[in-house]
Amino acid sequence: MPRIARNRAFALAAAVLIVAAGIWIAVQQIGMFGGAGDALPRGPKIIVYPFEEIGDNPGQAFVSRGMTYDIIASLTRFNDLFVYGPETSLYFEDHKQMRANAAIEADFALTGSVLSTNDSVRVSAMLADLKTGQNVWSWSNESSLTPSDMRAAQTEIAEQVARAVAQPYGSLFERSAREIAGKPAADLSSYECVVRFQQYWRTYDATMYQDLLGCMEATIARDPDYARAYSCLALLYVDAYRFGQKAPDLPANPVQRALELANTAVSLEPMASDGYLALSVARWFDHDVAGGLEAAKQGLALNPNNTILIGELAIRYALLARWDESKAMADKLYALNPRAPTGYRRALFIYAYVNGDYQTALTELLAAEPPLNLYDYVYRAMTYARLGDREKAKAAVSQILALDPKYGEHVVADFRKRNADPSVVQAIVDGLAEAGLPMPSSTN
Repeated sequence: MPRIARNRAFALAAAVLIVAAGIWIAVQQIGMFGGAGDALPRGPKIIVYPFEEIGDNPGQAFVSRGMTYDIIASLTRFNDLFVYGPETSLYFEDHKQMRANAAIEADFALTGSVLSTNDSVRVSAMLADLKTGQNVWSWSNESSLTPSDMRAAQTEIAEQVARAVAQPYGSLFERSAREIAGKPAADLSSYECVVRFQQYWRTYDATMYQDLLGCMEATIARDPDYARAYSCLALLYVDAYRFGQKAPDLPANPVQRALELANTAVSLEPMASDGYLALSVARWFDHDVAGGLEAAKQGLALNPNNTILIGELAIRYALLARWDESKAMADKLYALNPRAPTGYRRALFIYAYVNGDYQTALTELLAAEPPLNLYDYVYRAMTYARLGDREKAKAAVSQILALDPKYGEHVVADFRKRNADPSVVQAIVDGLAEAGLPMPSSTN
């Protein structure tokens, strides 16, 4: 294609892109902030400065503007973030102008540059903490860019930036987690309590449970419109059922309470994915398998960058012995979010173990983060037994019995509670029997 014609094609495509992005962002912001009862996000405030076009081709300047719009659009899907709209972002040229405006109180600034040619685009991005002036994250990427694939390339770049910055366990979470480390649960703000919950979610550490439950209940009492807090509290109540977490005054039916809280979260913020995460898990443990999977898919439709939902689906499909779907989800999870909780590697473990690849299964298990829980030892006992390592299998069984002396008596009920396929349950029972876990003569 001649250069002039190619530039015209780019310009036309860019015009459509920018108009579409502007409309989409406007709709999202109206949905998030426009209702009479809607509350502003509780988390960090972030402003995206116009990405700078550093090439010598003025005909490509629209690429950097389109990139700015796309990144803002992607960030607005994370409901705990306050993201300044494109009109604000494109108005301020530098930090000094923003600081001079009392209405702008951003915590972080995302800046970047775009070097584009007729065939490719190189994007660099950097996140700065405006309180300290410290750069907390940086990234660069080069992609092909032609009129036919421009939209896909820009969208993927914007999604990569948004995921790295805002997704669970991304750079903003890590920053917040470090800031509240050691802070008593009773002193945490609403958003800080959610960050602490995300820390707990990595390992389900029982020592954190009671204080975190109290923190979430207090958050809802003082901040009754905070949908994310309802979602987190719902998941904590499910954990009382599935992991046996302990705290005073737990409801007699924690899963039913979790369903109520998850539905409240969805009603408060129907366009947020976190409520659907809680609803999915609560339905699953209420033995509504189809409803649990459907809620997870609804949440991902709202925010494809919610990698925790991807991980949950990976686990659910593995337990259902839907191997192709499980592996696809698990592979996608760790490709998109290498810092995702290692517990989701259990989906890959189940796949490898049931299919007889015990060495791969062990590799997945050994990636688990401490502290280890009952299921880490259950899976290790099974796997070491299949690999013929009797000593390590026996040690894992000892850990199981220390945590639950009668686990062998109800292992079948435990995994049926998790809606596991009979073939998966049988593989677990056979492995534990080989490892030496005391079990009744009949486990059917």
